[in-house]
Formats: sequence, structure tokens, C-alpha cells
Amino acid sequence: MARIKFFSTVRFPAVSVHPLFVLLVIFLCSVGLLGEAAVAVGALLWHESGHLVAGWLFRIRLRHIELLPFGAVAQTEPPLEERPAVERYVAFAGPLVSLLGAGLTLWIRGAPFWTGELAAFCVQAHLVLALLNLLPAWPLDGGRLREAKLLLQMDWENAQRRLLRQSFAVGGLLVAIAIALLITGTVLFPLLILGAFLIATAWAKQREMPYHTAVLSFQRRSILRSSTYPVQWIMVSPSTAVRTALRMRSPGYYLLIAVVDEGRFRGTLTEQQLVAAAQKGAETTVAQLL
Repeated sequence: MARIKFFSTVRFPAVSVHPLFVLLVIFLCSVGLLGEAAVAVGALLWHESGHLVAGWLFRIRLRHIELLPFGAVAQTEPPLEERPAVERYVAFAGPLVSLLGAGLTLWIRGAPFWTGELAAFCVQAHLVLALLNLLPAWPLDGGRLREAKLLLQMDWENAQRRLLRQSFAVGGLLVAIAIALLITGTVLFPLLILGAFLIATAWAKQREMPYHTAVLSFQRRSILRSSTYPVQWIMVSPSTAVRTALRMRSPGYYLLIAVVDEGRFRGTLTEQQLVAAAQKGAETTVAQLL
């Protein structure tokens, strides 16, 4: 689906809006719920402010933000998956701020500018954003939390495969629940749309996995200009495929390969050399790069 791009400057990230977000606002306005539409947009921006502040505290630069009806998807520099320990805090900041927003709304609900219905809708909007984003599916905040946990336990590829399986399961469950309720006469189209969106997003992420290594290494070039950077050494045999060696890389580390043949040291290879060979598409072995 086409995205609507609003602005992009040197100091601020590019901001775009998903068509589903636009449709939600148009629907609320068309049925006379202009106040509710403003509250929904405000609750979403409030939710995202939690991620922005957390990212700023950890010196994470936002490159692009896409607004969705239930949150936003952000591209960061460095990529959050390169720093899974930080990713947990940045991901959880959104639901936490939404819960704080619900509590703040309850505290000021007696103010003159708050009607009873509008205040109740604001509380519901904050709670829905918090609870939906805690679902363990990509690209929700719960999926980010799950990704961070997996990346701290295993290599990137296995972590992504587990995350995607879980995302497909959550999306499929939401669709099944929506269809079951529809059969009984209860219409919950937002639940159906969310489930379908999670499935489609997981499918797109799965298709992009083969290109991830090259893209991630390109994004990390700015990080490697720093004076110090953690290194991961891995010892392999000369017959090891380049792609296999790259899969063993851990997030947050620059990969260096030591090639050893029957106890004899043959040489070293850098991550950049491995990525360049992998981009050619051939099943190259590390011995061919020495």
C-alpha cells in the first residue's frame, strides 16, 4: 500500500502515514466524531513520544517514522536489533507512556474542557494502544520486546525465524477470533484488519530476510567510524560457506573470521569481505576469499 509522506528534514526524521491510519481518521470524522478523531491522533502521538524520548536517552537516531492506527514503525540508526538490550527499553516505553496517559486522563477528567464521553474515549484509546502493542508480534512493541529477548539468546537468523512464526500465529489467531465472532453476529472488523496486517507484515519481513545482512552492514558503516567497537571472533574451516559464517554473527558486534585448517591458521576475514561475497549470490566458501 502507498504511504503518504509528510516531511523530512536534516534534524527531523521523515514522517509518513499508512493509508489505514488515514481511513480511521476519515471514518471517525464522517460519523461526526471529530473530537474522538483528535483524541485518537493525540493518543497515538503521545504513545510515540515515549519511544522518541527513550531513543533520545540511548542516542538512537530516528531516520523514518510511519504512523499506523495502533502505533508507528520506525527506522533507526543504529538499527535497534543491533542493540537488543536497548531495544527492550525503547519498545516498552510506548505502552508504558500510554498507560500513564490513561492514568493522567482519569486524574484530570473533571476539567471543564473534558466531557464525560470524550474523557472515557481518551482512556480507552490509551489502554487499547498499550494492550495491542504488547501483543508478541512484529511490528508491534511486543514483537520488538520478543525480538530483543531472542537476539540476546541466539543468532539473528534463528531469532527472526522464531519471531516470524510467532507473528504468523498471533495474526492468524486474531483473524480466527474475528471470523468466529462475525459468525455469531458480532462484527469486529478492526480485529480482522489487525490480524491480516500482522500476517502481511510478517510475510514481507520473511521475504526481506535474504537481503538483511547486506542492508544491516551498510547501515552500520557510520558506527564503525567510532574509535572503539566490540568484535566477535569466530573460528571456521576453509570449507565453510560465506553465508553460513554471516549467520553466526551476533547483534552489536563486528564479525571477524579466523580460518583454521587442521589446526593451522590460514588467515582472517572481515565482515565487509563476507558481505561483499554474499551479495554476489554465489555459494562462496571462506577459502575462496583468502
